[in-house]
Amino acid sequence: MDPMVLRKRASARPNSTAPMSAMAADAAALHESFTALVNAGFTTDQALRLVEAMLIASITQTRPDK
Repeated sequence: MDPMVLRKRASARPNSTAPMSAMAADAAALHESFTALVNAGFTTDQALRLVEAMLIASITQTRPDK
């Protein structure tokens, strides 16, 4: 799930007394991806490596070219 979507959801929660920080929302998205991969049959090591690759890819795509 897109981290921006999670941030918007976290800040729009009506019952929440303290909205989730951007870092907490990103961590939740990464954990959700990891858990979904493990539930889909990947080993924890494979799931961790895939989440790592997704994180690196998202950083690479959003970083301005030098």
